[in-house]
Amino acid sequence: MVALLSIIAGAALALIAVAAAGRLIAPATPLPSAVRFTTGAALLSPIVFLVLVCHAGYWPVFVAIPLALRVLSSRAVEPIELPKMPLLFRAVFALAASFYFIYALAPEIQADAAGYHLRLVSEYVRHHTFTARTGFYDVLPQGMEMLFVPAFAIGAGSAAKLVHFAFLLLTIPLIRELAREAALTSFNACAAAALFFLAPVCAIDGTSAYTEAALVCAACSTVYLLVRWRRNPSRDLVVAAAINAAFCYAIKPTFAWVALCALVFISIRNRKAAALFATIALACIAPWLIRAQILGGSPAAPFLTHWLPNRVLTPDLEQQLAAQYSAFRPGFSWPDALLRYTLFGDNQGVFGPAFLLIPIALFSLAKRRWLPICATLLTLPFLLNTGARFLMPAMALMAIAVASVLPRPACFALIVVQAIAAYSRPGDWSLGPVPLDAALRIEPEDHYLARSIKGFTAAAMLQQNTPVNAKILACTALPEAYIPRELLTWWHSRKAQQFADALHFAMMSQGTRARLISWRWRENQYPSFRLTALSDLRVVSASLALNSWTMHKPGESITLPTPPGASGADLLIWPGDQARARTEVLYPSGVWSEPQGKVERTAQYIDLRRDATAYIRRDGYHYIAIPVIDDPFAEIGIDMVRHPADWDVTIAGEAEGLYLLRIVIAAPAN
Repeated sequence: MVALLSIIAGAALALIAVAAAGRLIAPATPLPSAVRFTTGAALLSPIVFLVLVCHAGYWPVFVAIPLALRVLSSRAVEPIELPKMPLLFRAVFALAASFYFIYALAPEIQADAAGYHLRLVSEYVRHHTFTARTGFYDVLPQGMEMLFVPAFAIGAGSAAKLVHFAFLLLTIPLIRELAREAALTSFNACAAAALFFLAPVCAIDGTSAYTEAALVCAACSTVYLLVRWRRNPSRDLVVAAAINAAFCYAIKPTFAWVALCALVFISIRNRKAAALFATIALACIAPWLIRAQILGGSPAAPFLTHWLPNRVLTPDLEQQLAAQYSAFRPGFSWPDALLRYTLFGDNQGVFGPAFLLIPIALFSLAKRRWLPICATLLTLPFLLNTGARFLMPAMALMAIAVASVLPRPACFALIVVQAIAAYSRPGDWSLGPVPLDAALRIEPEDHYLARSIKGFTAAAMLQQNTPVNAKILACTALPEAYIPRELLTWWHSRKAQQFADALHFAMMSQGTRARLISWRWRENQYPSFRLTALSDLRVVSASLALNSWTMHKPGESITLPTPPGASGADLLIWPGDQARARTEVLYPSGVWSEPQGKVERTAQYIDLRRDATAYIRRDGYHYIAIPVIDDPFAEIGIDMVRHPADWDVTIAGEAEGLYLLRIVIAAPAN
């Protein structure tokens, strides 16, 4: 009972603060309650950001925030009320919401939510401030996570889930408001909201600590405010639209597109209003840009690496991610996309059979052309990541467009089909059995998580066998929200990629030949040394640059300054038999040329396994979590477990095919 009370209290705390913040914006302008609430969320998010920056993220502070906002906020004018909802829809929404609430109250089991959304939140609550980690997810904007923080500080993960669930509920009045702007009847407006609310992907996303349900609210609020502004220009509407558009970016950076489209829309009609919009939106976005610059070395980190290099991703890895998730990858099929996203799945969820009727939304162009146009614009960020949940903002508007061209009986029949067919489909991204015992904490949380999350037992093993301040290199994805340790997943930063490459290279190259090239000259004779690759090669180790694990392609050069007092250089180049390179030194005259002096070239067999783990340990990572089955790292993991002495590791624990290895000696580099 205590656990349930803390969960409800934590969620209520955050939601009360959101509601109070909403009254600070445009108090003299009538706004729908749902739009004002979303605007309040967009305002509370930077407030929590500031609290964490000030190292003040303690639960009493989060309790004080809604009280302070309540005092500061004036009483807003009466909200714009929606028509009374027909009894049929009240029953549909009440039944579905009650069903969803059980899932939202249960412990978090969804992969991304447990893997990084709540991991970020739990770290901030644990440290009472932001961390200095430069991982992929750490440098991204975290607008919705800021709302999770106050809830998590009181009620842990389930409280954060309930906060996001509130935004799923909020999509109902928001869709109805947009439908009213599109001149739909109350029945058809409720039908549009029901089609969206009953979509399986919306149910799973909105009952988990994801962020897309909140993104739907921010995007729909922006569209609503712009539609109203077009009809009745108002400074308050521009300000509220700018705050909501900026919140879209803070939730998902690819949805900065919403702010850009809104700016163009306003600029066409009123440049002065556009300047105000741009100023407010940029002010709301700026904290995340500054943070990304500080942590990642670029305001766009971790993206746009070709134009703005950062410390998180390499251009090659960004290309690999794009090739894996974008709509332009070879494996993505456009011809059957509609069927896959409505019925068959395999792209992280389905929207249900009702959305097969999307093509008929074109008939709404005659009277409501802004609906399909806005829906299409909201679809474009999906091209960068084809997960179904990234289509949720667009599908909210598509539901209105579909309902706008159907008669009342067809709308009712479509809702019935959506409710039955959508939830009779088993498989990935389905809600699964109702976790009533887990939600009420009758079943212990650990038991529920152990049977529901792959890797939870391994996560518990990592926690039990490492000290509180341990830093762990994770060679596979784990539910990090349940591991109160500093984990670095192998691809989340340049440093992590270098660690992973070191392990792969040590495994691949052991027992092969490398070429050791040694130069010796008079002290301080050459200020710089340069190696130009004439074939694919690796500089394995050098006295001037230890452990450069990057593969260099023909034509690429490595320029290394000669340390004071140095009288030579040693390079170990791999592969020893095929690698070709040109070595040069910088003469005092400013000319690069072959070095004069003694040069030795010898071949030797190498085993860099100890060098690889020493390389990782030098950065403070004394533990490696590595799988031995069904994973690209499995071959390395098997070798480390079979030959721990050759890697300078000891086995500290094992669970679910994952081994925890402790690096015991910092071996010197070659």
